[in-house]
Amino acid sequence: MGKTLIRLNLAESKWGLFSRVFLNMPRFVSPTARFVAENVFSYTKRKKIQQKDKNTGEVQEQEILQGTRFTYERLREEFGKCRATIASALDELRSAGLIKKADRDLDGTEYVYVGEAVAGKYYLVPLYLFTMEAYDRKKKAYTKLTASEVRVLAYLMSECSIPKNGGDTQKGGGVCCTSYKKLARELGLSQTAIRLAIEALMRMRLVFRPEAHKGVNGKKLSGYEVFAGLYLYKKYIKKAKTAEEAKKARKSYYEDLQAQAKRRAEKYMAIAAKDEAFKKNHVAIRMLVPAMGRAEYEGNVVKVAALKLKEKALKSERQRILSRLGLTLSDITIRCNCDECKDTGQLPGGKECFCYPGGAL
Repeated sequence: MGKTLIRLNLAESKWGLFSRVFLNMPRFVSPTARFVAENVFSYTKRKKIQQKDKNTGEVQEQEILQGTRFTYERLREEFGKCRATIASALDELRSAGLIKKADRDLDGTEYVYVGEAVAGKYYLVPLYLFTMEAYDRKKKAYTKLTASEVRVLAYLMSECSIPKNGGDTQKGGGVCCTSYKKLARELGLSQTAIRLAIEALMRMRLVFRPEAHKGVNGKKLSGYEVFAGLYLYKKYIKKAKTAEEAKKARKSYYEDLQAQAKRRAEKYMAIAAKDEAFKKNHVAIRMLVPAMGRAEYEGNVVKVAALKLKEKALKSERQRILSRLGLTLSDITIRCNCDECKDTGQLPGGKECFCYPGGAL
């Protein structure tokens, strides 16, 4: 039975909110504490105030740090961690001198980030990645992403949306060329954690590494792509005001999803089509389709069997050609997010598919 790649928990997700993630942050901070620190940092601002000096009476301008009020419940909901884990992370950060309490009242505790600026470099993590569930083909079940997987996926999403990497800020589509070593250095994780995270994300089909972009140790960086649906979900977060708007948004969502998958397949097909052997093989396979149809219509069993043998041989040859080009059949094939509806939004019988953000209308 087919499975959709991802399921979003809209009731739990903090749609439209993002957390800034540090690059090159010290590794002594635990993953949960790192996420909390980044959340506090995201809301910490420098504010200039006028203050009167007690001794001289002169009015001087001072710069203070202003944060926002946090509660255990808010952080627990956003990161999917228990209250005790959040409390431990806050204690860890205070002991490390990275955050401090600025104020406390019935609305919560105001924290500010007081650690050193981390080279001023960070990227954004969509908070819905914390509550999203993805289908793991190895576990044969839906599972939430781990902290490391969220960090790696968000980083790749950011890099694949940069125009210089061939991407689009709204739709992704680019290729991020990097290595385990570079990711470990920038994300503050071990190379083993990076490897396991990427392997898990590839099993979930959220991240792809085409054979053409497979790295060579010391000579070539691996190139990673991100499932386009993750970018499209951001576009369909807002609640439609009317039934007509909801219907239009749903139709647009699946059209965009199909277009993204088609563009990706066409990109790699264009690479393969430059090879003369592949072009000849591709034409031969296409010519078999009408010939097979005529033979079946005429009831010529012998000819049908011969054509099937020829088709099998041609497909084996195609696989060898693609392998030589550093590609696979899946690279030149349109990949669907949902195996049930094939990204049409309609199930057999006319029912609406559950893979749309928020479920059926």
